[in-house]
Amino acid sequence: MGLIRNMVTAGDYKGANIIYKAFSEKIYLEAKGILAGKTKVELNKKTVRKMEVKGQSQTGVVTDYQVVIYFADGKKSQVILEALIYNKLSAKLF
Repeated sequence: MGLIRNMVTAGDYKGANIIYKAFSEKIYLEAKGILAGKTKVELNKKTVRKMEVKGQSQTGVVTDYQVVIYFADGKKSQVILEALIYNKLSAKLF
């Protein structure tokens, strides 16, 4: 069984991936739908109202965070994030 990381596990955008672009320091939620096509939302202060940590797990040296992201447009998603992306997103939203 594989690990789930950097992915929306519940709510709006379920199944979408969270992508970190190191060069531009941007974080995106990217969803691909059969009928709706591709949805790409940059995660920043304009698009995210708040982020709430629901849990944390550690496997060896790897730490994952279970968070709920509340979007400015009223949508919300439960996400599993690896520590690097969690820390970068937290800094962007501070």
